[in-house]
Amino acid sequence: MSKIQVVTEFKPVRKGVVAKEIRISFKCPYCKASLLAAEEEIGAADNCPHCGKPFQLDPTAKEVFRAAERAVLRAAEKENEARLQAEEEARQQLEEKKLAAAKAEEQRLLREAATKQKEQLLQAQKESVQRLANEKAEYRQRGVRGYPTLIWLADVCTTLSVFNILASVCLLLLMIGLSYPDEVKVTLAIMIIAQTVFGWLILTVISESIRLFVNMAQDTERLLLFREAEAGKDWAK
Repeated sequence: MSKIQVVTEFKPVRKGVVAKEIRISFKCPYCKASLLAAEEEIGAADNCPHCGKPFQLDPTAKEVFRAAERAVLRAAEKENEARLQAEEEARQQLEEKKLAAAKAEEQRLLREAATKQKEQLLQAQKESVQRLANEKAEYRQRGVRGYPTLIWLADVCTTLSVFNILASVCLLLLMIGLSYPDEVKVTLAIMIIAQTVFGWLILTVISESIRLFVNMAQDTERLLLFREAEAGKDWAK
């Protein structure tokens, strides 16, 4: 009976992605063929499938096998933890994106609401101002006296001031053709010009004073009518 050769050179290898698929890789001590052994085959006598000679895998290979198994398990746990962490980070990023999108949408809606409210307020203010202007215009056209006599008197004063200027010009032209001394002509011209300016000032002041009085009286009547209308609206409310 031949002596069984003990194999002392070996190393763990993985055939798959789980710990149970770890194998011990070694070479036949006779033909040097590459062989694989499972955990249960460690320490047991076996024959080489190539040369048929017996050999035995050193029992210390079990410790190597188990150390490799633990390393694989630790690596799998770390890989699983890394995967879970990556999934959690991806989930958090997705939640943050959703929150950011929701916040952006909320801000957009708030801006739109504020803009719409501002436009409505501006439109209401414009309508109020326009309505007030229309009502004022309506009250200006209604119930205000025209004071025709005073207006006629102001127009007469304006006409007289124009006639006064024309008459003075005519007098100056006629005076040029008279055979009076120059000193007399100058004196008469000064008197005519002074009378013309004085008369124009008096008539203009009278005319403008009458028109100012009429405008003030009409504005006062319009204001009273408008206040009466506003008081009637408040009472109706």
